[in-house]
Amino acid sequence: MKTNLTYCLLIAVILGGCTQQKPAKIEGAWKLVYNKTVYDDTLYYSFPGKDTTEGQIKMWTKDHVSFTGKIIWEDKYPGDNFGAGSYKLIGNQYEETFLYCSYKPFIGQTLKLKLEIKNDTLIQTTLENDGKFNKSSYMIEKYVKF
Repeated sequence: MKTNLTYCLLIAVILGGCTQQKPAKIEGAWKLVYNKTVYDDTLYYSFPGKDTTEGQIKMWTKDHVSFTGKIIWEDKYPGDNFGAGSYKLIGNQYEETFLYCSYKPFIGQTLKLKLEIKNDTLIQTTLENDGKFNKSSYMIEKYVKF
């Protein structure tokens, strides 16, 4: 009897250890549907609006993030927009550290954001290094899950 109980417990531990962890809600591919960038109280970029995009997607794995797309500023300046790096997410506090980026000054930098997920929509808002929102210079991006 003890042997059967021991085997049952051993099998339960093995099976419990084999179950995969459920991926975080952020993991997967997301498509950009909205962007508003304000710098020194001036609207710098907006999509949809005066600027367009030929599509941008952002993808998260367990601990890495990448994004790629093509943005057209005021129908004049088409540009590839891409980057990749690592991230940390604790609650709704999100940090993204760029290892690669089409905008070279971002390489090696860490961006702090507030991240919200509501159903199939992900909203990220930039924060200052102290974790506070700056209403005169910020970026808000909204993505929908693929």
